[in-house]
Amino acid sequence: MSPSDDFFRATTVRQNNNNITGEHTRRSKATEGAENAFKVRLSLRTALGDKAYAWDTNEEYLFKAMVAFSMRRVPNREATEISHVLLCNVTQRVSFWFVVTDPSRNHTLPAVEVQSAIRMNRNRINNAFFLNDQTLEFLRIPATLAPPTDPSVPIWIIIFGVMFCIIIVATMLLILSGIRQHRR
Repeated sequence: MSPSDDFFRATTVRQNNNNITGEHTRRSKATEGAENAFKVRLSLRTALGDKAYAWDTNEEYLFKAMVAFSMRRVPNREATEISHVLLCNVTQRVSFWFVVTDPSRNHTLPAVEVQSAIRMNRNRINNAFFLNDQTLEFLRIPATLAPPTDPSVPIWIIIFGVMFCIIIVATMLLILSGIRQHRR
């Protein structure tokens, strides 16, 4: 039995129509280092200032939905539901632990799968809460760099245009200076 299974059991779990649902509970010391659990910290005031919203059960539901959405994009995890994402130890200052469960095997999904799913969709998760990588932290999941944006005009066209303009201006200056000297 792995520490992640302990975490799974420490989260008040019950079977309802073959769906696994979790409720907020205190984590025991044995589950503090659960290998498949991820800690999340949110800094709503830092990110949004006076426009910060309250973190409530609706926001938790949105977080679960975003994690489930991310997991559905991983091959062989298309059946992930919101009820498979369990939140635990939610604090007043908005930090919590979460795991993603696999109800068919009654255990948590490997951390590597969850990590890759979160990394692939990190930008969408951040945007859902109006946060960024510094204000929505997944402690064991490193931040990803945003993909480079393609400029609307290719770089080589810009360089060609600048060089062409320099050549035209230099040619015009040579012609005008030649005409000016010819008049003298």
